[in-house]
Amino acid sequence: MRKTYITTSSLIDEFKQTLLQGNSYVMGTSVRNFDFTFNEAILDQNALEVTCFNMLQTLQFDKIAAVLKFPKTIQSLIALIKELDCYGISLSALPQKTPLQQEIALALESIRPLIPAPQLKRSVQYQAVAAGLSYHHTFFLKRHDVPFIIQHTSKPSSIRFKVALNIRSEIEAVAQDLLTHKITDAVIAVPNLTARKPLIESVFARYDLNLVLQDRTTTMVKSQYLSIINVAQKRSISAIITLIEANPLGLRYIDDLVYYIRHFEIDNTTILEPFYYAHEIQGYEEIYRVRERIADDVAVLQAFLENLLSLSYQDVIAFAYDTLYENSTNDLSKIKAFLESNYHLYAESTHEFFLAHFDTIGTDIKSNGTIRVVDIKNLPLTPPDHLYVLDLSAKNFPAIPSRTGILDESYVGAIAGFPSLDVRTQHDLDNQARIFNHATHLTLSYNAATYEGKSHEVSYPVAQFCDENNISLSSWNLIQVHDREISTRHLDPKIASQVYLRDGAIVGSISSFQMYLQDPYNFFIERALGLREPEKFTFDARIIGTINHALMEATHNITNQDPWTNIAAVFPKDSNRIAMIKRRNDALMELNIPLILESIANTDFQVHALEERFSTHDLFEAVHLRGIIDRIDMNDSHLLVVDYKSSALSLSQPAVKAGEQLQLLTYAMIAERRYNKPVLGVFYFGFRNRNINTNYAKYSFAQGIVVDDSDYEVLWMKDKKYSGWMFDRPGDHFDTDTFYGGLRMTKAGMSLWKREFDMNKVRPLLTSIYKDLSTNILNGILDKDAIIINSDPTLDLRKEDEDK
Repeated sequence: MRKTYITTSSLIDEFKQTLLQGNSYVMGTSVRNFDFTFNEAILDQNALEVTCFNMLQTLQFDKIAAVLKFPKTIQSLIALIKELDCYGISLSALPQKTPLQQEIALALESIRPLIPAPQLKRSVQYQAVAAGLSYHHTFFLKRHDVPFIIQHTSKPSSIRFKVALNIRSEIEAVAQDLLTHKITDAVIAVPNLTARKPLIESVFARYDLNLVLQDRTTTMVKSQYLSIINVAQKRSISAIITLIEANPLGLRYIDDLVYYIRHFEIDNTTILEPFYYAHEIQGYEEIYRVRERIADDVAVLQAFLENLLSLSYQDVIAFAYDTLYENSTNDLSKIKAFLESNYHLYAESTHEFFLAHFDTIGTDIKSNGTIRVVDIKNLPLTPPDHLYVLDLSAKNFPAIPSRTGILDESYVGAIAGFPSLDVRTQHDLDNQARIFNHATHLTLSYNAATYEGKSHEVSYPVAQFCDENNISLSSWNLIQVHDREISTRHLDPKIASQVYLRDGAIVGSISSFQMYLQDPYNFFIERALGLREPEKFTFDARIIGTINHALMEATHNITNQDPWTNIAAVFPKDSNRIAMIKRRNDALMELNIPLILESIANTDFQVHALEERFSTHDLFEAVHLRGIIDRIDMNDSHLLVVDYKSSALSLSQPAVKAGEQLQLLTYAMIAERRYNKPVLGVFYFGFRNRNINTNYAKYSFAQGIVVDDSDYEVLWMKDKKYSGWMFDRPGDHFDTDTFYGGLRMTKAGMSLWKREFDMNKVRPLLTSIYKDLSTNILNGILDKDAIIINSDPTLDLRKEDEDK
């Protein structure tokens, strides 16, 4: 007589080893799960689900027609029939009081002939292992007098109750505990193990405990395969981008290709057209180089898409595998086995079943090491010496599965003879309570909060068990690096001189020296090593700034070319986003340009230079400055320096003395030296319109409702004024105080609200700051906090009263 042992799928291998060790595994003996033992006629679950689906689609339903299209609904109908068989309940016991219940009964009765009831064979002797079996499986076995093997239990000789800050700290504490106590044989049980595997692997790898819990190769090829299927089904640009990123085609420049598609807003209707969108335009060479780099990849992608999109559904399934086979060196055996067994099942109408079944291709790796990680519901058969049970919050333990959908608890509760929820729940609780008597040394642990700080409550059964055994809660003694040696980045001065100096000077723009103050290490990376993080060419604030500066050149008749012409050659022509930005920017500049022209017309200055390039090596010691001054106005006696900005800025004395605002004042020194004229003032002009906060009305007890009669145009003009410093009295150079900040029109003529600034104080200050900057750079200082700028914080850069 044959003998069959019945257990859960997770315990089959371990139980076989137990039988072999006890010399109980003889010819005719098998270890199987419940379905394999009693439902051999329906082992092909995938085929059963598709067959049931196809049958139900031939019937007319009103209430449940929509949900019957989902694989989970079909799976739940099949599972309910199998469960009823275990309880010995026929379909005549189904409730049929409501239209919904009547349609559910019709669906179950329709697929009933496809699902034979479980049968015991007289020629087989059965024994069962109760651990982990569901209630209905246990009920069936007891109903047929199948004997149960006495389960191994082990009352813990030591119990610990631990808490950690969060789940990562908890896992790390276990790794440290294993190493500290030199434990080499242990079981770690975690709720919802699938979601925790990446975290557990990464934490243990830090301690050279390399637990391999996932078959990452299979995970990767599954995602590549599905990316092909999704393109054929969805035919959307997002699906194509996902395909490129998964890279089943072996493309070389996938990042550039995705960037190019997104940059030119290529969609599924234009993806097969030539990619000749970027042209070789001066100033925008990078996007053209991207086009050249991806040319071969584009040809491969387009040829692939032309083939793929012309195929039938089943041909797509085969074509996707062939594509992987040709382009991948990874193991495709699991996908091949799945397709060989199930290929004939799928058509366009059963695509959702294909996805659901494909997802079941296993990516788990069974741990053969001495440290095993298991799900809390799948404890090993034999109690281990050391058992760590983690993440025991009230949410995770006990975890009782709930019925949802059309076959929820209210429905099964109406089935005559169906076991009550209390009975079934108690069975699940007893199964999960195995953690309390299944190890010699037991550690129960939970984490107090999420990463965001949301608190966790400890599981009540765990807290109660520890209280009954007089086990107090204690924190994990997690060893962390608190006294980390503070390392200061520093470059040897000799090396600093070699990498920074060019012909005896540090070459750079004014903004680069300001960058050194903010991030000296990044200054070293960019200026010394010549490395820079690549910036994707996109339509952002930099492009808008370039356009607006070009518009100002065109306004002053420096050039007649429309700056949007070049933009059209390197950006999508029909982009709604860019068209919207252009409309808004055009409206903005239609306000700014007349205001700027009027501001110039109300002075005796004329625009002398726009986009004035400079390269000076002798203004400051060991510093060679290069850059562009946006605008220089000139009259017979003075200069005005203007810097255009996207947003309004203002000069402040503390920022200047700290070396944080060098640009505008350095421009002034360069301009006065170049044109041999004193600078009357330096100003910023912001293109962007800031919001003006006003109230239509306000209320006071004394006056009641007071309507605000402010002139909004006056408020706007006040906000749009040039912002900067004056170095001399305005005299009769300005006709109005409307445009330049700091001016004040009085009866005696134009004056200033405050004392003017003193260029004779600014020059030595900037000379000192640039000298300090070059000294710090050449001394190899790469730590922001180590930079020393020797400026007097009490220095007032305005002229003294007696100088007026």
